[in-house]
Amino acid sequence: MEGFGYLSVMVQYYCIATKLFEVPPSAFTPVPRVHSAVIKLTVRERPAVEVSDEAKFFALVRAAFAQRRKTILNNLKAASRVVEFAHPLESALEAASVAPQRRAETLSLEEFAALSWALDRG
Repeated sequence: MEGFGYLSVMVQYYCIATKLFEVPPSAFTPVPRVHSAVIKLTVRERPAVEVSDEAKFFALVRAAFAQRRKTILNNLKAASRVVEFAHPLESALEAASVAPQRRAETLSLEEFAALSWALDRG
């Protein structure tokens, strides 16, 4: 999904996003090559998914999006030198039902949470 990234995951985790209206490119100077929208963010009483450690969860998400064209496995392998995972990546991906060749932008918030649990508990 184009434009889906770390910030999108954070927003989904903490807020309910509602699209209010679109803003055409002509509303800006200079005119951008993208279309814009105004959204309303309503903070959730509790996060959308349960994770064992928010800091580790967001470190995982940040690592997953480190290089857009790389697979989730390759991005997490590169990050494993900085982010400590309690369990092997391949087995955690399998336990979370996430194919290692997928890219971060294809994972749902729930899949990131499942992967976070699998990396923490194995």
